Amino acid sequence: MVSVLLPFLNAAPWLNECLSSIQAQTLTDWECVLLDDGSSDESLLIAHRFTETDSRFRVLPHSGAAPDLIAAQRRAIQAAKGQYVTRMDADDRMHPFKLEALLQGQSQSTGLSVGQVEFFGQSIGPGTLNYQNWLNERVEKGDFLEHLYKECPVANPCWMLDRNTAESIFENLEYPEDYHFVFQLIERGIPIIPCPEAKHYWREHSERLSKTDLYSTERFTQLKWKMFQRLVNPQRLWLLGHGKKAKYLRGLMPENNLIAWLSERPSAQGNRIGHDTLQYVEQAEIQEGDCVINTLSSLEDWSMLEKALEQKGARIYRWA
Repeated sequence: MVSVLLPFLNAAPWLNECLSSIQAQTLTDWECVLLDDGSSDESLLIAHRFTETDSRFRVLPHSGAAPDLIAAQRRAIQAAKGQYVTRMDADDRMHPFKLEALLQGQSQSTGLSVGQVEFFGQSIGPGTLNYQNWLNERVEKGDFLEHLYKECPVANPCWMLDRNTAESIFENLEYPEDYHFVFQLIERGIPIIPCPEAKHYWREHSERLSKTDLYSTERFTQLKWKMFQRLVNPQRLWLLGHGKKAKYLRGLMPENNLIAWLSERPSAQGNRIGHDTLQYVEQAEIQEGDCVINTLSSLEDWSMLEKALEQKGARIYRWA
């Protein structure tokens, strides 16, 4: 059985549509663990209506604590009965084949099975569509690790994992929790299984939790740097690019943690940023096995540079 973990907080405008999409799954052996995280609207009433007609829905009452998605996930998984678990957000929808496709991925290998996403709702601009396409390309190519430090390469909540592994990871989560979840998978050596047939419909609207300070660019960068040190632990590190992201990242590093700060522009050679002197990347004495964090966002800036760095034996980690 698959347990769908669904914390909700004031989700009345969307919850009926969300739960109906779960009910419409081609896979029928599932339970949905609904957890009220302190709703003040009609969300709880809507959730109870589904329990009255379908015993696969269960509602856990509010704990009385302040709303906290990570704590809510922990409570929900402790109550889950399925061998496998997946997450669901109360404002989203599932494609009817989503659970069946993700479960098929579990039968192929032991790991995290991951599907694709499609945004719908309000104000879906070019940036959102680019992010959607980037996530789906990771599923199509299966190159999750190559892009680990650019963005979270796994769409939450379009994944499935065995319950015991998921629960042990949930015990140590910090915000942004979806990204930290993936980093912990990598740290434990758990593979990511692409399931292109699975699809999750991600609703775009102004009240999404991901638009709060818990998911700020600064928090993502702090988490990436913390996990980079744990997973890579580079002995010789170079930083390529000197835009806003690079400057914030440099501020997180100990002063002596960097061999040099690199620029893609010859004219920047010798310029200073704080205590650092910039080096033009093609003149840098990079050695076999050195690590280069690449924060350049433009393909035309870094595609040729990366080839030159790779010829020197550098390991490149894209952060933009």
